[in-house]
Amino acid sequence: MEGICVCIPIHFYKKYGEWRYTNDEETAYFSEVKFGSNNTAFTLVIDTGSSDTWISSDTCRSRACLVHKTYGSKDSKTLVKTTRTFGIRYGSGQVEGSIVSDSVSFAGFNMNISFGMATRVSDDFIYFPIDGIMGLGFQNASTQKVPTIMDELVAKRLINEKLFGIALARHTDAVNDGVVNFGAADASLFEGELNFMPSVSQQGLWEIKVDNTSVDGRVVGLSGRTAVIDSGTSLILVPPSDALTLHSIIPGAETNGDVFAVPCNTTSNIEFTFGGVKYKVPPRDYVSEKINSEDDICQSLITGRVNIPPSSPLF
Repeated sequence: MEGICVCIPIHFYKKYGEWRYTNDEETAYFSEVKFGSNNTAFTLVIDTGSSDTWISSDTCRSRACLVHKTYGSKDSKTLVKTTRTFGIRYGSGQVEGSIVSDSVSFAGFNMNISFGMATRVSDDFIYFPIDGIMGLGFQNASTQKVPTIMDELVAKRLINEKLFGIALARHTDAVNDGVVNFGAADASLFEGELNFMPSVSQQGLWEIKVDNTSVDGRVVGLSGRTAVIDSGTSLILVPPSDALTLHSIIPGAETNGDVFAVPCNTTSNIEFTFGGVKYKVPPRDYVSEKINSEDDICQSLITGRVNIPPSSPLF
């Protein structure tokens, strides 16, 4: 198994709503995962910001379940139900249901795992073209209290170590060639040397220290921060005071108190330094759609979130 690198494609979805100076954009990267004896395909978000995997139960009557694929005994002869329950609250949305076990197939792997079947799914999930979530966080962040996908892959000796890589494509590039690979780094998908940093989280998150933050080389002045690397969100979420400080350096930026906006033609580059290496975020990656058709002002994908501790911005 040494050097093995198996992968599944990631597809991109983007929904535009009516801009009213609110965060009305939804973005997700997802892959196809097959469940049960019938190999029923489900579309799952690949989420490094959570540790649990779930799909919707055929007994779910929530509006979100009625417009997405569901799962039950009729879909698999090998499904094993239990009386154990779970509940998960995400940054946007929540689900609850029961723990089951069955076979799952993805990236050439085929194994039996425990996962959640949701009987209640909040309306937040109605407009996402997904049937559930695959969590790639650490075991101690699991609310289901079952082995994670990565735990199972190692325990069943399908990979040698808990290592995965995610390559994301921009929607505007229209290439749709993103992948998640498990078990080894794919050197063809990055340039230079890998930068290894320890996770400092006590809650099972992919959380790393932030050395510095700057805009066009001008230091923002934020220190003592950490960042959670979360593939389940399209936003950079920071405490409101930090968001205000950062945007104050971008010429023409403005806010209504909750949402931040920047000139659509801004040329300001934002840089985050992790492990001594600078990572540039160009305008194309943080400038979203126009807030209205009359003004040349666009929503910033860097936004304030009041429930984030000041020491821990969330990416």
